[in-house]
Amino acid sequence: GGITRGANHLLMQELKEEIWGAI
Repeated sequence: GGITRGANHLLMQELKEEIWGAI
């Protein structure tokens, strides 16, 4: 599913931003 894949990518991107922001 492209929609699910895209949503998962967005979630991972936000997690990465939060991780980098915490450092």
